[in-house]
Amino acid sequence: MKNYLKFKFFIIYIVFWILMLMILSLSFVAVNGMYVDKELTETKYGVIEGIILFLGMATFIYPVYWVKKRIEYWKQSKKNSDLH
Repeated sequence: MKNYLKFKFFIIYIVFWILMLMILSLSFVAVNGMYVDKELTETKYGVIEGIILFLGMATFIYPVYWVKKRIEYWKQSKKNSDLH
C-alpha cells in the first residue's frame, strides 16, 4: 500500500513538472507574440502573464506542501510507534 502511494505521488509530481514546462513554453510564446502581434493589448498580456505566474507558483508550491504533510505524518507515526 505504501509503495502504491509513493508511486502515485511520483506520477503526480511528473505531471506537475510537465505542466510547468508547458507553462514556461507558453510564457515564451506570449512574450514572442507580444512583439509579433502589436494589436495584443497590455491588459490582455498582463492577464495571460498573471495566469501563467499563478499556475507556475502552484506547481512549485504543491510539492513543498506535500513534503511538509509527509514530514508531519512521519513525526506523528513515530510518536504513535513510541507509545506502543
